[in-house]
Amino acid sequence: MKAQELLQRFSGQGDRLVIGSTLLYFAIPLAIFCLAWLRSVWAIACLALLLFGLVLVLRGFSYRHADYLTSRFLLLALLAALAWVALSGIGGFGHQNYDFHARSALFHDLIERSWPVRYDYSADAQMQGLVGDQGILVYYFAFWLPAAAVGKFLGWEWANRALFLWSVAGVFLTFVLTARYLRRGAWLIVPALVLASGMDAVGEVFVRLLGDGGFARLGEHLQTAVGGTHHLEAWPGFLLQYSSFTTQLFYVFNQAIPAWLATLLILDAGGRKHLLFVWALALPFAPLPALGLLPLVAYRLFVSEDGRVSVLAGLRGAVSIQNLVCAGGLALITAAFFATTTGQHAHGWLWQATHLPAGWLWILGAFYLLEFLLLGAIVAANHREPRGLLIIVLMVLAALPLYTYGRSNDFVMRASIPALLVLFLLTLQTYMNLADTAALKGWFGRALLLVLFLVGSLTPWHEMRRSLDEIAQAGGAPGMKDKWRTFGSVEDDEVIPYLENFVVGDPEEGFFYRFLMRQR
Repeated sequence: MKAQELLQRFSGQGDRLVIGSTLLYFAIPLAIFCLAWLRSVWAIACLALLLFGLVLVLRGFSYRHADYLTSRFLLLALLAALAWVALSGIGGFGHQNYDFHARSALFHDLIERSWPVRYDYSADAQMQGLVGDQGILVYYFAFWLPAAAVGKFLGWEWANRALFLWSVAGVFLTFVLTARYLRRGAWLIVPALVLASGMDAVGEVFVRLLGDGGFARLGEHLQTAVGGTHHLEAWPGFLLQYSSFTTQLFYVFNQAIPAWLATLLILDAGGRKHLLFVWALALPFAPLPALGLLPLVAYRLFVSEDGRVSVLAGLRGAVSIQNLVCAGGLALITAAFFATTTGQHAHGWLWQATHLPAGWLWILGAFYLLEFLLLGAIVAANHREPRGLLIIVLMVLAALPLYTYGRSNDFVMRASIPALLVLFLLTLQTYMNLADTAALKGWFGRALLLVLFLVGSLTPWHEMRRSLDEIAQAGGAPGMKDKWRTFGSVEDDEVIPYLENFVVGDPEEGFFYRFLMRQR
């Protein structure tokens, strides 16, 4: 049989394979968690909810002919996923940022300690004073569980190889689902997603001009923003950051990849009966992105494809076993697990923060303009579809910076992931639609979008160039950021401020520990 005939036959069932593979990508880690963390009765119940929900979604999903699965696109997506993940540092092939010290310690504990992961600090005076006599690992670590299971049998090195391949699979599925949503322009999707970003380079120059020498040092600031390898997105002196997709992969791959996949499934499910179940699948992997995903879920529930709003139709359409029973049960178990840590982090309104620099309102306005308003204005002027989705996205991106949560304001950086992905999809869709317009308006719109894209691409280029430089300097893999080793003791004092993010001390009074967690 010729290759083209094989591809045509595959296209008939290919969409089912893509959706099924994506759902399994969520289900496998969650099944491991149910079996290893929950008491027997709850583990059986959790697995039943998970399996039953998956069957119902797979049976009722809105499938289409998989004409987007061309051999050229699949090869491009696979090669790009391998290269992108390698540069991210996952698996130890490229530069690992500082956060990998914590991720490696987490990974070590998942591999080397029994599940559920407990810590006994009763003989360690320092840890006892910091945490208490006992501790448990509480974090959104679901993404690591398949690779950690490999590590329990084959060790640390094979665990990292498994984590690399697991991440490549997730990025590859992201490329494929993006092509599914856009239905065209598959060759453009891969480089666009890798290089898309807000115009952080312009923002950095603007903030430095406000507080560091004015226009007298403009040339120096431009050179640093364009030619450097530092992290551009943390606007100087301000806890504001909307991360590029490259930055998300390089820093928070465990949250970003599941958030991308869940967003794409929710946008293109073809119905309301599966939306809450897909959202519940994402919650254990990425709780903050899942919060940012809720407005998009609400949009898909209550707004029809022609832009009409109907709350009653949305509620009726959402009634299904997978949405109410399966999603509700999974969400309650996840909420119980995370509930012990939610109140430990500083939070409040932006204007109540003590670290705000002079002229912060000007900086906030520039942040809005450069990160999403310019793109949003072009999309609004040229997009053919109902604009309700764009309006929701812009409202979310405008609202998130007004509230801070966490020492590094993780709320803004992570809850924005779904909205940023949707803005990217709408922007790329607009660019391709303008390519069909021979008039001057079409040419001008594409040129303007291309300029914004090229300026924004400096941000991911900084991240990738830093990794490439380290690979070249090391003559190969730069090595692992792995000096903390464990959260079971303090082998490096730098770990101390991070303990509260990963370890809950003296957990015996917590609901999850008392009623749901498996006891050894």
